[in-house]
Amino acid sequence: MRTVNLWLRLELRRRWRSLVVLALLVALASGTVLASVAGARRGDSSVERLRARTLPADAVVLPNQPGFDWDRIRALPEVTALTTFLVTEVPVEGLTEGADGFPPGDADGMKTIERPVMLKGRVADPTRVDEVVVSAYFVSNYHKGVGDSLTLHLYTPQQIDAALASGDYPAPRGPRIKAHIVGVVRSPFFVDQVGNKGGMSPSAAVFARYRANLLGTHETAKDGVYINALVRLNGGESALPAWSRTNPGPEERAGSGDRLSPRQSDSGAGWRHLLLKIRRTERSTSLNRSGLLKNALTLLGRGTS
Repeated sequence: MRTVNLWLRLELRRRWRSLVVLALLVALASGTVLASVAGARRGDSSVERLRARTLPADAVVLPNQPGFDWDRIRALPEVTALTTFLVTEVPVEGLTEGADGFPPGDADGMKTIERPVMLKGRVADPTRVDEVVVSAYFVSNYHKGVGDSLTLHLYTPQQIDAALASGDYPAPRGPRIKAHIVGVVRSPFFVDQVGNKGGMSPSAAVFARYRANLLGTHETAKDGVYINALVRLNGGESALPAWSRTNPGPEERAGSGDRLSPRQSDSGAGWRHLLLKIRRTERSTSLNRSGLLKNALTLLGRGTS
């Protein structure tokens, strides 16, 4: 035993540097593995944490029908939250076409659904026409951020009517609104697309106060402005298949493609069926108006999820 102890002491004196290096390597490898495990755990929960914070839409509903009754959809028990947007523009003086986002049709957006992560500032007050939010690309490309001003220049109702009939939008001659940028936003829906210059979203108060300047004088006309929506469902996207089986509902085809004209039955089954035709929200959808239009057309062309 004394011989073994003596041998160990001699080996320790001769190899202590090597043993120290080996111990450091073991510690480093162990730390790397533990860090990887911790990172994987955080990664597994990151999507759910983002969803809990931003309340993203589960689907985009695109009936593309002027005068569509969204109150009927909001009243369905399967709908957790809904916000509408107008398929039109709010021109901004001095900015290129496409920088103006689809204007919101109500105050629920960025509140009960698609609540953004604030990169800077805050969301626009839905009761003030002079507040807007922008995306990160907007700031870097137009060099305008929180505290800067933009001039929104609306069309007259008569210009909207003429443009809907001809498809040609002239220079706006309606009210001018000096608006202040109060926030830079990002959410699963309101994100920038690669290649665009960013987007701007006005307050919901613009539609509330200047409705005719956005929809014209004939809101329910066949060629009128569409109001579409983002929807959150009880159970999220996973609830769609079960809903399809339990709420078959009647439907009518309105021409080609997937544009539906549901019958307004007392049971509401037709409206449920319309929601079954919604397409899953593209997570790369842009706040930018042209980007959102491109994604909407893509969604309309896909089969039912």
